[in-house]
Amino acid sequence: MTNSSTPAIKFENVSRHFGEVKAVDQANLEIRDGEFF
Repeated sequence: MTNSSTPAIKFENVSRHFGEVKAVDQANLEIRDGEFF
């Protein structure tokens, strides 16, 4: 298994609103090759 510094999946500053409700505000997620999520 290699430990790469580049993520296989990366989300930055993700926000989600439902009408006036802010459900997620600027969430970040990185999953590297070989990691389980």
